[in-house]
Amino acid sequence: MLGTIKKTGEILTLFDRDAPEWGVSEVSELLGYAKSSTHDLMSSLAEIGLLQQTDKGRYRLGWMLVDLGQALVATTELRAVARPVLEELAAEYRESTQLALMDAGMVLYLDQISGTRPIRVVMNDIGPRVHPHCTALGKILLAGQPWSQIEEIVTRNELLRLTENSITDLEQLKIEVARVRQEGFAFDQEEMMGDLCCVAAPIRDYTGRVVAAISQSVPAYRFQRSRNELRRATVEAAGQISRRLGHYG
Repeated sequence: MLGTIKKTGEILTLFDRDAPEWGVSEVSELLGYAKSSTHDLMSSLAEIGLLQQTDKGRYRLGWMLVDLGQALVATTELRAVARPVLEELAAEYRESTQLALMDAGMVLYLDQISGTRPIRVVMNDIGPRVHPHCTALGKILLAGQPWSQIEEIVTRNELLRLTENSITDLEQLKIEVARVRQEGFAFDQEEMMGDLCCVAAPIRDYTGRVVAAISQSVPAYRFQRSRNELRRATVEAAGQISRRLGHYG
């Protein structure tokens, strides 16, 4: 068993940006393993999601590693680092603030602070996971991934119409993602819930990768007159959290 775990680690560490795909024969020859046992091990890793097999029979890293990485972030320093910043943001603007990351193609809320202004936004009503295409947080998290991964997420979860403003067309989503990447923030203008608007910004780790996002949720009538100020404050708060995680881009 220990030998199998060691081999698993050696195989997984072969995959990087310069060599994202490997075949069984290549791995067998490089590591000096028998081809049959290499095939069995890589096939087993694909079954549990640590690897994924391409149409050509080669292997790439699997989505399970993304989930594990996000779970690590969620359960270690991210929430603790972000909480004081969320509290400061909520105290200054008295609107609801949220922290979220992407989990299995859905937006997973890690933390929230309810606003104190009239007509408070209570995010508990929408559940801990929501579709990314119709939320400001989700758009930020999608924009941090390559388009091929976004297409996989959309194929798996669909572009559901939750309100009349929801994005339901893949080409429209592509345009929106490109805009978010360029501008560095995202809006949700009554796309998930009627009368609710949000602005979100990305949180990056020391490598510059988008690992999470924060947002402010505001009733639509209040959002329209203060959206620029809310956007600026949210972007600055996300940048503050990112710097605390070691990002200085």
